[in-house]
Amino acid sequence: MSTFSLKPPKLRHSLEWPAYILAVVLIPAALALGYALYDEGIFYYAVTFIVLIAFFREIQRRIVHGNAVILSRQQFPRIYEVVDDFARKLVLKRLPDVYVMTGQGALNAFASESWGKSFIVLHSELFSDQDDSIMDGLAYIIGHELGHIKLKHTSIFYTLPLVPWMLLSSIPYFGFLFGLPFNVLSRFREYSCDRVGAYLAPEGINGLLLLAAGRYVYEQVDLNLFLEQARSRETRGRWMGIAELFSSHPFVANRGFFSERRLDWQA
Repeated sequence: MSTFSLKPPKLRHSLEWPAYILAVVLIPAALALGYALYDEGIFYYAVTFIVLIAFFREIQRRIVHGNAVILSRQQFPRIYEVVDDFARKLVLKRLPDVYVMTGQGALNAFASESWGKSFIVLHSELFSDQDDSIMDGLAYIIGHELGHIKLKHTSIFYTLPLVPWMLLSSIPYFGFLFGLPFNVLSRFREYSCDRVGAYLAPEGINGLLLLAAGRYVYEQVDLNLFLEQARSRETRGRWMGIAELFSSHPFVANRGFFSERRLDWQA
């Protein structure tokens, strides 16, 4: 089984901050483009959008709190212990609330923050009706989401400078092109959080297999063959890069590739 030897100070991907700084530096250009398209209305849109983001973050937390089950030492204690242990290792100031809710068949987890309080949502499909073999993969996913909190991706202050790009990405027909700076940054953030997941759960790379193949068959996937697929000419080719260019998340094969090549996996 693979082991992992990455020190906490190197958890953030080396290109995340440059991508963030570039997105911020280009904000005047983004506003100028918005002004050309919407005149002075772009500034009203930006202010309204900022208010809506703050409002939505508060509402989202209350919706989750009202519709999901919060973890505790009595409620899903094994998962709670994983969260508590990882939060201590990352030296988080506060233990985030973690909720379990149905994803209506979808395999997903996400981290967010209302004013001053971080939280994580896990879809129950990630671990329901599964034996103990799922725990390593689930721990990896939990570590990934805690990474978003540790690296301040959920902070309103991290998010606000990106508002112009979010606005431009919503423009019909051309939004996918205008949103490129945000998508590039978003992919590097995901790679950063994969580093956190691997650091906290070194045996949990099957969490990526869970996302790729689904919970019913992921155990049948040969990890080495999947990594061979990730290293293949087609995966590393230019068309794959173009296909991923407009996506906010890296392809799972690429996440596996960088887990092996850049995060110092050792057989």
